[in-house]
Amino acid sequence: EVSQQAWGDSTSRVHHGSIRSLMSPEWHYIAYDSLPEELFAWQDAREQHDRASDSTLHDVMAEFRLLMAARPRKRNQEIQNRD
Repeated sequence: EVSQQAWGDSTSRVHHGSIRSLMSPEWHYIAYDSLPEELFAWQDAREQHDRASDSTLHDVMAEFRLLMAARPRKRNQEIQNRD
């Protein structure tokens, strides 16, 4: 989880809100506060081909959404104290 960095470059995704992600052996799922979610295959190492809108992956997206909803959000202070 990465908290919003409003002071950062406005073209950076984290500038627009927090980012949370989950990984599986096949996928990297990314959820944003204010941007559309993304899904990348591990074979797409540079994450250039977002598969989130692929209707054949509806079940994959649904599973990631459920997993994400079950995870408590960390507060900014908790994230900063991990370092």
